[in-house]
Amino acid sequence: MSKLESGPLAQRAARHLNGKFDRQLARVLGKRGLTAKPGARPPRGVLKRWEKWEIDLVGTQPDRELSRRLERTFFAVKGMRARLKRPMAGFFKRRTRRGAPRARARRKVRFWTAAEDALLGTAPDRVVARRLRRSVASVARRRNGLGFAPVERQLKGWSPAEDALVGTLPDKELAARLGRSRAAVRGHRCLMGVAPFWQPAPGAWTAAEDALLGKFTDRQVAQRLGRARRVVAYRRCKLGIRPLTLWRPWTAREIALLGTARDAELARKIRHPLNSIADKRLQLGIPALPPLRRWTPAELALLGRLPDSEVARRTGREPSYVRRKRRLSGIPYLARLRPRSPAQSGRKLSEKA
Repeated sequence: MSKLESGPLAQRAARHLNGKFDRQLARVLGKRGLTAKPGARPPRGVLKRWEKWEIDLVGTQPDRELSRRLERTFFAVKGMRARLKRPMAGFFKRRTRRGAPRARARRKVRFWTAAEDALLGTAPDRVVARRLRRSVASVARRRNGLGFAPVERQLKGWSPAEDALVGTLPDKELAARLGRSRAAVRGHRCLMGVAPFWQPAPGAWTAAEDALLGKFTDRQVAQRLGRARRVVAYRRCKLGIRPLTLWRPWTAREIALLGTARDAELARKIRHPLNSIADKRLQLGIPALPPLRRWTPAELALLGRLPDSEVARRTGREPSYVRRKRRLSGIPYLARLRPRSPAQSGRKLSEKA
């Protein structure tokens, strides 16, 4: 063996060829059917050098497809492309749930025009973004790239004449008059400690209207006078009149009626709440009436032939239940519409004469 074959140059060439795959080695040596020895493995730790024609292909095809073509790893091709600062060619495809390939939608790039650049720096970024229909971050990035200084939002100060109007009109009307937002007027009014504008109901209160306060509930007084409920409550509180409560003490006559009729019927009769009647009856230990019994055919035959009060007296029921049963059965009140005989009419006339 000569020195050339055993020298460092020969060892470097052998190391370079051993790092090649069989297909690449056959391409370099110009031979076909060249295969490695059975059981031979490429040396570990040997980096495959990039050829000039391989470097030229980087960035012209997707990294994964080029890695299969060059027989390199995907990360090796991706790292070389990032080192060369070349853009990625093509786009990846991902599969949907059904397995059909779907291309990733590319984001449309909207370039800046000269007219849009002229607006930068003339107004706050939020206002310019709203006019150009771009994001605030995009406007700020473009403005900083062009070297324009940001425009701060200028707050409009309040003059003494405007301060004098605060609280004299509703916030909505004052905001439209001063050309400000309703929130700005409300916030400035709160900072000044001014109460909101109170617009009283049209017409002054009379002595007769003031006499109704406290004798009826605020809702009833508002319905009678045609005023708002809060206006009535404000007037009552201003005059120092206590509100009317629906609770009133029980009398001996009302307590004696407990248990003699149904709670619902008794509530309409003595004008007490239904729950108040039930609580008072349970407190005194008075049992409630037994549940309603069913109507018999004989009792149903009386409906419409006799007055409801007479049917209630004979059947031992409340008149309201008799009236409700008759209406649900579709029976008219024939006792009231029953015509009188001529003999009965003549007898009445003779008695009056």
